[in-house]
Amino acid sequence: MNRTLIAAVLPGIFLLPSLAFAQSEVQAIIDKAIAAHGGKDRLNRLKARYVKSKGVLHFAGGLPFTQEIYYEAPSRIKETTDVNKEQVITTVFNGKEGWIILNGKQQKVDKKILEELKEAAHQAQITRLIGLTDAALKLAPVQAEDDTLGVKVAAKGYRDLFLFFDKKTGRLVRTERQALDMKSGELVKEVTRFSEWKTVDGITVPLKIDVRRDGKRFMEATATEVKFYEKLDADIFKP
Repeated sequence: MNRTLIAAVLPGIFLLPSLAFAQSEVQAIIDKAIAAHGGKDRLNRLKARYVKSKGVLHFAGGLPFTQEIYYEAPSRIKETTDVNKEQVITTVFNGKEGWIILNGKQQKVDKKILEELKEAAHQAQITRLIGLTDAALKLAPVQAEDDTLGVKVAAKGYRDLFLFFDKKTGRLVRTERQALDMKSGELVKEVTRFSEWKTVDGITVPLKIDVRRDGKRFMEATATEVKFYEKLDADIFKP
């Protein structure tokens, strides 16, 4: 056997076992996470949720806000945010089209903003965890700097999303992704941390989120009400 042939064959010999190990490692992480957050049956059945929260927008100089979010898997989402009781911003994505309404007036949604609404809906689906069972996703383990287990999620037409799970509990405690900065129009690194857990309708959810962009505080929010549903009225996702 010549050296060229050896060079071609040997990587494949060692690669196959390592790929199999990586996939089994990822599957174990996902299975534990799904169980920790409520189990397959419940997560599959309760595809929709409503969350009411309050928090602070640090990027705007520390403005308080309240927010209501409706979401239905796999890709419908509506957020209404009241900033400092002065500006009410509603964003809607129905899986194909998107709208933004500011103080009752519809705003122009360009290609970049529509793409970001699509990304937000995708992130909501993936962080349901049951969405990780989609065969179209490419999953791979990633090295974490802290005491977590990481999984990279790649999907056609979307930016990569990184999930990090607590080793002991299996809960999703952090996500990392590239997000659009509306001011600069550029992508920035966004890190979201989840904490203060509560079980609602048999599903374990974080009540508090902390979002940072490029290492700077962006937003903090605490959920004051969480509800789960099998289905929501389609009219919710109309402008």
